[in-house]
Amino acid sequence: MIAENIFEGIYLVGSSNLTDEKDCCVYLIEFQSELVLIDSGAG
Repeated sequence: MIAENIFEGIYLVGSSNLTDEKDCCVYLIEFQSELVLIDSGAG
């Protein structure tokens, strides 16, 4: 998987530059023992 490290424990895993031109920003946030995926897209 291609990911851009934004900050410690926060990664950009989807965007128009990383995945598909229609994708908005998709973030993966790493907590102590869990992962959270935030997809800020509208469609």
